[in-house]
Amino acid sequence: MGRSSMSMNIGAYESFKHQGIALMKNSRLKIKLFEYYESGLNQLNRQRESQSEFGDNYIMPLSIKYCENFFEMPYSNYLLLRNNPSDKRVINYWVRMYEFNQYINKKLIPLQEDLKLEMEKELIANGIDPKLILQVAETSKS
Repeated sequence: MGRSSMSMNIGAYESFKHQGIALMKNSRLKIKLFEYYESGLNQLNRQRESQSEFGDNYIMPLSIKYCENFFEMPYSNYLLLRNNPSDKRVINYWVRMYEFNQYINKKLIPLQEDLKLEMEKELIANGIDPKLILQVAETSKS
């Protein structure tokens, strides 16, 4: 029942969207970029925000009510939770939100792959080996 979130760095995309989009000639690559960032990541961010808000407003009070010592739930409290229909509904809703979050994450994988392929095609068309770009990106991370 713990809460965690991940923020995504989309600064380069936002900068591109507002300042450099006219410079990109490859319309398929533009479409893939927008599809990934505007539809996929936006939906995922909205879902994470609502899940986080729900956790703060509903799950944390349940944790305080039923859990002890860093979210350990004694069996007697577990039985109390199981017998409380409104609290069970909150937990079930939380689980469905989590499952939907995972569904959105899985939807992003094909979008990511399409974007990567389109970027590789563009690099190859410009005489650049995509592997070199990836190597430089990986090296700069370390």
